[in-house]
Amino acid sequence: MFKVKGVTKQEYWQCISYIAPTNEKRAWKGKDAIGTYCEVCEVKIPYHSVKNPYGVKRHMEKCHKDLLATHQKSSKKRKGATMDNYFPTAKDKNPNLPQS
Repeated sequence: MFKVKGVTKQEYWQCISYIAPTNEKRAWKGKDAIGTYCEVCEVKIPYHSVKNPYGVKRHMEKCHKDLLATHQKSSKKRKGATMDNYFPTAKDKNPNLPQS
């Protein structure tokens, strides 16, 4: 089994792994997989990137709504950070400047 980097919907892939075609250790890609596997339920999920691309999404929404909800809450917290937190404006640095 292997994980793929660069997944667009991380909330759906947090407990899902691809099934590698052989036991060979190498950098597999998603198109090399022969299926997907849920590490929580310990079941094989019918998935194919072209024929059945929504198999993982359906499984997660049916069986793991709690995992999806906690992932969405944590991602909202991360999205709360703004560039102003990291790069304060000149007015923030010097409060004596006139307000516009």
